[in-house]
Amino acid sequence: MIVRHFPGAPVQGVIIRNNDGSLSLIMTFRRKLADIFWFTLFHEVGHIINGDIEDRLIDYELSKNEAENQADRYAANTLIDSEAYSLFMKSGDYSLDSIQRFCDEQNIPSYILIGRLHKEKYLKYHQYSDNKVRYEFEDTNLMTGVH
Repeated sequence: MIVRHFPGAPVQGVIIRNNDGSLSLIMTFRRKLADIFWFTLFHEVGHIINGDIEDRLIDYELSKNEAENQADRYAANTLIDSEAYSLFMKSGDYSLDSIQRFCDEQNIPSYILIGRLHKEKYLKYHQYSDNKVRYEFEDTNLMTGVH
């Protein structure tokens, strides 16, 4: 389920175990950036796969432990093949042409790689930020991609 972010809530995603034992994964558009949305989705899926679900698990940004690190690795490696990423990083070429070529070869949107390079501080946040997609809610409560 995707819901609007509410001010003051320090979460992007949450997993809740329902009374019947099923799980609900709830996502927000807290930062509205597509790369963060997809990373968060796969991060939460990583928690499910790794069995990190207790009665209620909420990811706060400042809460780092081994379960969070494993979920981060799962998300990163699901979005971008780890071996291909390692080779890309060894090249040291973070130009937009190089990024787009890599993403075309890996069949991933360039904003995924740009977001990772921002997060890992290989790029400054203003670099190529116009190539990132932002999600917005429409009146129908459906998300849309906005450049």
